Amino acid sequence: NPSHSIPLGTNVAIALTSFVYLTFCIVAGCTTRRDVNLDFYERKNGSIIQIVNCSSVINDTECKSGLIYNYQTMRMISAFGPIIIAGIFAATLSSALASLVGAPKVFQAVCRDMIFPCLKFFSVGNGKSDEPHRAYFLTYFISISFAAIGELNVIAPIISNFFLMTYALVNYSCFDASLAKASGWRPAFRYYNKWLALVGALLCVVVMFVINWWAALITLVASSGIFLYVRTTKPEINWGSSVQAHTYRRALDATLKLGTVQEHVKNFRPQMLVLTGNPICRPALVDLGSLVTHGNSLMICGNVVLDDPSINIRLNDQKEHGEAWLKKRNSKAFYQSIVAPTVRQGTMALLQCVGVGKMRPNVVFLGFKNDWLIKAEATN
Repeated sequence: NPSHSIPLGTNVAIALTSFVYLTFCIVAGCTTRRDVNLDFYERKNGSIIQIVNCSSVINDTECKSGLIYNYQTMRMISAFGPIIIAGIFAATLSSALASLVGAPKVFQAVCRDMIFPCLKFFSVGNGKSDEPHRAYFLTYFISISFAAIGELNVIAPIISNFFLMTYALVNYSCFDASLAKASGWRPAFRYYNKWLALVGALLCVVVMFVINWWAALITLVASSGIFLYVRTTKPEINWGSSVQAHTYRRALDATLKLGTVQEHVKNFRPQMLVLTGNPICRPALVDLGSLVTHGNSLMICGNVVLDDPSINIRLNDQKEHGEAWLKKRNSKAFYQSIVAPTVRQGTMALLQCVGVGKMRPNVVFLGFKNDWLIKAEATN
């Protein structure tokens, strides 16, 4: 049962690793002093070992030792030092291989979403398993470039901050999905709480600045830049994000609230049902209706499809084309089609059924029919 096993395994792993780390802290604190001033230290100058007298050297970090300055403390206090080195190599290689394999896959998926069109080159896969060879090479060169710096303590704060930013965004995503009450977000974990997720996100940001403030600023600037780019370009990708859930909730709440507001002549708006038929065929009528509403009141383009209502007629494709055309034309209007045996019956059905709450048409807008002019001339 994944809903039971995954949380259990995660919590057990967190508890076990926390216990190991805390045990190491206690053992290291009991066996090694926090800060030690050395009398001298050995320094290699090529093949020559020099003994440096710390009493004659001022402000030399090499004259310091202890838990703060000596990164080999674990090997020094262990019963068998080489096994510590072997463990470090094993953990490092495991993490490196996982990153070198996992990161290109994620990067390939991002490139295929066309969020950044300039990175389309790396979306290509190879072989039956669709391996991202190009992304592999990019990841390799990035790794080599950082490793070439030769100073782990310079790279570590940046990497740690980006990891913390990822954790912060994951926590905030959980909080935001819960706040929006998205129907697809149903966490089954018994002790889940949206406010705890928000606190976790804030703590991650705080820890980022505690670790290294300038690395935290770089991370925030990079993340904000990506967010602003995506928000500005608005890629045509439907992720089913919590933003959609927020939009739906706001629209629903506003519509329900509008239903309780008493109408007043000062706030009267012409809410128009424009009988355009297929709006693509009557752009002038759509434009005239848009000039009247000016994008500040309801406008619905109605289309009566003459056919037998009992027959299953596909209107979704026609509706999608109509809505896409209205969007392309920057017309703030809705599109609604209905199947009826006559135009009169279809129009009456639209007037009675279209809209919701007080968002209903109060004006019918239709074009001048050609046969009206013919009949008028025949009458005269």
